[in-house]
Amino acid sequence: MIKQFFRNRLKSTERGSIIVLVLLLSIVFTVTGFSLARFAVSQYSLTTKNVSAANATLVAEAGIEQALHELNLDDSFAGHTSEQVFFNSATQGRAVYTTTVVNSGNTRVITATGKAFRYNNTTNPISTRLVKVTAVGTASEGYSVHSGP
Repeated sequence: MIKQFFRNRLKSTERGSIIVLVLLLSIVFTVTGFSLARFAVSQYSLTTKNVSAANATLVAEAGIEQALHELNLDDSFAGHTSEQVFFNSATQGRAVYTTTVVNSGNTRVITATGKAFRYNNTTNPISTRLVKVTAVGTASEGYSVHSGP
């Protein structure tokens, strides 16, 4: 009789513990899943911003290179005041640059602004970068570039 009492007592106390355990594990897994999803979304957003900033910088540098090329062809080149499309594709998005060239005797100050957009978006750039270069002309034939620290 004593054995029967303890068996019934033991079984009746264990019945709800499985449900509590399953409920607690479900909560832990749900919180972990949401945390991982939030982390993935924030990393994607951060990566998108970094890629757009790099694209804008590279496009501005390409504008500088194009302005240097134009200056080698025509000494009176004043820059590209209208936006020049560098790339526009569904995978890369859209990037444009503008350049200005200020003449100061033998020296030219070239300023390029690069902008990176989402694909087919022309109003709100994701990132904008400005690059400024001072170029000093030489009397040598061909191209000559001197750079320093």
